[in-house]
Amino acid sequence: MNPRLAAIFAAILLALGILALWQYRGGELRRAKAQANASVAQAQFSAETTRIVERTTNKERTVVRQAEVHADAVQSAAGAGIPIPLDVLAAWSSGIDSMRAPAASAADDRRP
Repeated sequence: MNPRLAAIFAAILLALGILALWQYRGGELRRAKAQANASVAQAQFSAETTRIVERTTNKERTVVRQAEVHADAVQSAAGAGIPIPLDVLAAWSSGIDSMRAPAASAADDRRP
């Protein structure tokens, strides 16, 4: 074989080897980058989920605290131990129901 032809053949093989190595390393880098991006997205999702849970828990605590304060105020009020007459209780219940009715019908109006 001609030495010059052998050198060209060796150079081509070397170039192909370098190209194959470069492609392989590039694929590894793309996979690593995709995995890093997925990890970042998962961390952001977890952080947002944690914030939502904390907000919800804080709101629930606030509602429970307010309910306890108001229940204590009602139970501590003067005359709290006196039963409410049934006609007054019925009128109060009817009034509450009528206040809820417009909200329910408004909610129904928003449906397509």
